Amino acid sequence: MKTCSTCAETKALSEFGKNSCKRDGLCAACKSCRNARRKTAYYKNPEKQVAAATTWNRANRARCREASKARHAKNPEKSRKAARERYARSPGPIKAEQKRYRSQNPGRCKAIKAKRRASKLKATPKWLTAEHRLEISLIYSAASLMTADLGEPYHVDHYVPLRGETVCGLHVPWNLQVLTGTENIRKKNRLPLELQDWVFNKD
Repeated sequence: MKTCSTCAETKALSEFGKNSCKRDGLCAACKSCRNARRKTAYYKNPEKQVAAATTWNRANRARCREASKARHAKNPEKSRKAARERYARSPGPIKAEQKRYRSQNPGRCKAIKAKRRASKLKATPKWLTAEHRLEISLIYSAASLMTADLGEPYHVDHYVPLRGETVCGLHVPWNLQVLTGTENIRKKNRLPLELQDWVFNKD
């Protein structure tokens, strides 16, 4: 048990936040009092509080990203609802930020779109690891870099098509290859010749 320095109530230790500077490793004020203090400070000068929070978030992007992932995993529906409400309040800045991100990360965005399409086709196996997903993202990033450097569109193609006429492939790193746009369009959803011989003459 611990007594709060603000409300003078004795509460369980779980009601106090962590503070490594204190002898007992806990804040002097309880969580309720600290939250009330923060709310009062925010409403007194919201611009200052927002600016301070923005500066801290930019300096601690990795930590904020992990905390956001943890909150979303704990309550995904609440997280999605909050995101929809933020977008409804101010769609302009969010759209601008999304546009900036897409322009700076074309490969990653293409990988996300490909993952969504593959999920709809049930072509993404559940046993893919984080390393596999990173490898897929890097392949799409390589195609985007080749397009920018060589001045010719490069596509990421599924070696065995996801919607082939006879055989359907999976959205996995070893089934991806980088082709020129012309080669990819010419290939369509056909199996490679070497696989056609194996599929149709395996008996």
